[in-house]
Amino acid sequence: MRRSILRIASIAIVTAVALGASACAPRSDLADASGPSPTQSTSPRPSASPTPFAIPYSPSGAASVPPLTFADGATLSPDVEILWADGFANDDEWQHVDDAAAPGRWTYVNVDLNCTAAFRKGPLGDAGDMDDREATDAVIAAQLDEDPSELSPLLSDGYFLLGEHRDSGVEHRQFSYTINDVGHFIAARAFVAVDYSVHVSVKCVGTDVDSLAGYVMSKNWIVIEPE
Repeated sequence: MRRSILRIASIAIVTAVALGASACAPRSDLADASGPSPTQSTSPRPSASPTPFAIPYSPSGAASVPPLTFADGATLSPDVEILWADGFANDDEWQHVDDAAAPGRWTYVNVDLNCTAAFRKGPLGDAGDMDDREATDAVIAAQLDEDPSELSPLLSDGYFLLGEHRDSGVEHRQFSYTINDVGHFIAARAFVAVDYSVHVSVKCVGTDVDSLAGYVMSKNWIVIEPE
């Protein structure tokens, strides 16, 4: 397991400058040249760990609809529609990155120009005999270019908010790491029965990516129609 962590760290060190420049730094077509510019530490401080921050939803309280666990995913009809509700569409603190948009993909940058939140949704593909939890781990591993069997023990459980009332949740898996003050967070959920997956990636320079990711997930939720 340690080798896997170090491999992730080494990959992140190589890409830290690119992440800071392309994912979080202001671009000429996105912000005024006089806007704030994120800075990075010159000394590498690798870390990779599960994310312990408080999730936006906890299944301990009453909810308008039951939370959708990994096991519950097997009961979904293949005909349901799974959507991201765009909580940043009218948020003055976040700006849509027009040239990063594509079918099933959209990205926002915050007003401080040091964090981005990239949302993805689309077909899952061949999951074989995997259940929702295993397929979710595979989605995250694919995004990080890692072996799922090595990465899975390092992932944490969490919840996306579910539905309009946002008092219930969709169980997900999440992971974060920080290199040279560039933080990367990813949370994902695969729905094998529906052949679908969703995930969000948050990248920040010089700020706590875990706290920012918690805020992002508190403002953007999952809709399943019909529920």
